[in-house]
Amino acid sequence: DFGIEHPDLEPYNTVDKYLEKESDVLKKADHEPKTRPWLQDFTASYLGAGNYKSYDAEAVSDQIQALRDHGINEFLLW
Repeated sequence: DFGIEHPDLEPYNTVDKYLEKESDVLKKADHEPKTRPWLQDFTASYLGAGNYKSYDAEAVSDQIQALRDHGINEFLLW
């Protein structure tokens, strides 16, 4: 859970915390693999009121910025 109570409400922080964990895991590999994360590009209303936000261009851009801040320039959207 990366210490984030409502991850859907914090797109930048959620991706940032994930990448910190991923980096710790991947750097232990003999040959560090390339990472190409999936980013959220939909509104997860099934999470219930107060647990989600409308995923718009800003929410997607926030996730992309977290990737860039970790030196990652490739991603997929779902």
